Amino acid sequence: MRKNAYSGQFMSFEGIDGSGKTTQARMLAERMQREGIPVFLTREPTSESVFGRLARFIYMTESLHDRLGEELKQCMNHDEYHALQANSSSTLHTFRFEEMAQRMQEGDRGDLPMFLQLCMIFDRYHHYTHTIIPQLAKGIHVISDRGFLSTLCYSAAENIAWMPLLVAHEEILGDAFIVPDIVFFIDVPVEIGLARTLAKQQGKKDHFDTHEFLSRIRERYIQVCASPMIAEHTEVITIHAEDASTENVHKEIWAHCKSLFQ
Repeated sequence: MRKNAYSGQFMSFEGIDGSGKTTQARMLAERMQREGIPVFLTREPTSESVFGRLARFIYMTESLHDRLGEELKQCMNHDEYHALQANSSSTLHTFRFEEMAQRMQEGDRGDLPMFLQLCMIFDRYHHYTHTIIPQLAKGIHVISDRGFLSTLCYSAAENIAWMPLLVAHEEILGDAFIVPDIVFFIDVPVEIGLARTLAKQQGKKDHFDTHEFLSRIRERYIQVCASPMIAEHTEVITIHAEDASTENVHKEIWAHCKSLFQ
């Protein structure tokens, strides 16, 4: 993990699905635009990277049996994947990626949880090198709806430890692994987040939309956000949004952000 040394400030929003983080990220970006502050709003997983599209396919598709093989082939034949293979620090992880992809094409889906997390990290490498860092280098402030903490915390749903995933970030992203200047963890009870999510999706459930999974994820967020290792590299602001209005949450976030732009 490396602190942001660019002239643009880097902020990310974290939380379980339905926490309101997407709304708050958008509200902050709109506020900055009104104030004349240069800002770029983005999100993860991305839709620009082949890895982000594959990750979205995995966690949004109810049945993977018919299309997963074709999606995997498209990913590994893509120029982005070949570029990642050429990155010597990623060799071990691309080899592992290919092994898991082969087993899944043969019908063994046991590796799917870890495979999804590798997709997210590969997508983040592309996102940082092609989008986030170039924006920060131009002095444009970046707001990201989700970031590396999502991978560390959403992996809890499948009981995957977070420290090896942090190490994988270091090995895959290398010098590009800069952390946000400030992380806003929007915390709400699981019942509220799940109800909001299912209402938005008209009752359709994605992979993580269960009370059990979201409970594990929220507990991991609380654990990771309190970790001295994370606190050493970035400022994490936990906002308890259960009883606060959307506007009041925004005011609290803006109060923390103003000093970054002075």
